[in-house]
Amino acid sequence: MNLKSKIIVCFICSFIFSARGDLVSYELIDEASKEYAQGVLDSFIPTAPNCPYDLEMYSLEYETIDQFGNVAIASGAIVIPVDQLEAFPLLSFHHGTQIERSGTYSQNGNLDLLTMWLGTSYVSLLPDYLGLGVSEVFHPYQINIPSATASIDMIIAAKEFCLLNNIYLTDQLFLTGYSEGGYVTAAAQKMIEEEYDDLEIAGSALCAGAYDMSGTMFELMISEQEYGEPYYLPYIIFSYHDSYNILDSIDDYFVPEYSDTLQTLFNGEYGAGAINDIMPSIPIHVMKPDLIEEVVNNYDHPFRQRLRENDLYDWAPESPTKLIHSYEDELVPYQNAEVAYQSFVDNGSEDVELLLVHYGAHQEAAPNMLVGVFYWFAQLRESSFFSIGDLNIDSEVNVIDVVILANIIIEDIIPNNTQIALSDLNTDDTNDILDIILLVNFILSN
Repeated sequence: MNLKSKIIVCFICSFIFSARGDLVSYELIDEASKEYAQGVLDSFIPTAPNCPYDLEMYSLEYETIDQFGNVAIASGAIVIPVDQLEAFPLLSFHHGTQIERSGTYSQNGNLDLLTMWLGTSYVSLLPDYLGLGVSEVFHPYQINIPSATASIDMIIAAKEFCLLNNIYLTDQLFLTGYSEGGYVTAAAQKMIEEEYDDLEIAGSALCAGAYDMSGTMFELMISEQEYGEPYYLPYIIFSYHDSYNILDSIDDYFVPEYSDTLQTLFNGEYGAGAINDIMPSIPIHVMKPDLIEEVVNNYDHPFRQRLRENDLYDWAPESPTKLIHSYEDELVPYQNAEVAYQSFVDNGSEDVELLLVHYGAHQEAAPNMLVGVFYWFAQLRESSFFSIGDLNIDSEVNVIDVVILANIIIEDIIPNNTQIALSDLNTDDTNDILDIILLVNFILSN
């Protein structure tokens, strides 16, 4: 199969025998030479890592379950090294708040600075989440279980994609994300550690996430303070109403002059700017005063109960974990990280670290924070270079590899590019009997 051509593979059986994480289709959407990627990295980051391989980005579609327990199709992007001579870890990167369904990597098809960096050392996943990309439900914004399942199911689908396309993986898995992505990372990590024995997290970096929905974020949203991204509040309202039906109608939340307009703007076709343009600078002013009073004065109001259900701090991370937050973050205050860290420690976590930094406001802090994350992951990362002659990539060179090489020479097996590189023992760009002799001699001498 030519990986450089446009590919769509559909597995009909996945619709007959539905299972979470089944790969449904994939398509090549962008590619970059290692020279081009290295030039982009070097122009922005003086200490950028080396990019040893050409890069390809594919969109994936896969099966998951939505927030209502129904089988659903979700999407995301995967960045892979081309013709790799080493096995790479998986890294799942979770993006920040997005409203437009088409605003994700799988839909834009663009290898950028972030994805090129990820491509230097990892097979990298960029889940769209439910409700974005091809998913047709409303995005379950800041709701932990569907956030986790959509991301974990993409990891499973990505492993299937790699197996089909001779992409070689180590056993390591890294997780990170920023803003909503920090929350999604925590949700996925918690579920993996509690329910998935076959996935082992090598490192998890939770960056600028709103883990304390019922406390820090609730108090901020009910305050009479101006807020830099006022659309966050109605996004939460629409998400929780869609998932939980707390009130009879969405009109019961908003004052009349905002209700219809907001319902139109949250249909997945508009971005944050369009919504912020019609919002007051104090977000709570779009909500009905009587409802605000009822929710604030009743700790057991269903809305506050649902917020508590979606807090993500009352657990004990088992994997190496860093909570990273900027003191100056005005949109997702650093107290979210403090609350989570203290709860993690109190619950018995032994490998968790809190890093509070002066990186500026929410948007400003992201680049420096993620650079630090990638350097930390580099310290934990293991790679596995393949030995010349190891044609079945099993970390042993033996008679099985001789048989494979013989079959390649007589054309009973069509080798992939990695096998071609590993089988040319005398580096003459040809597979012939001389390579077999050298391979046999190598085995006998070891």
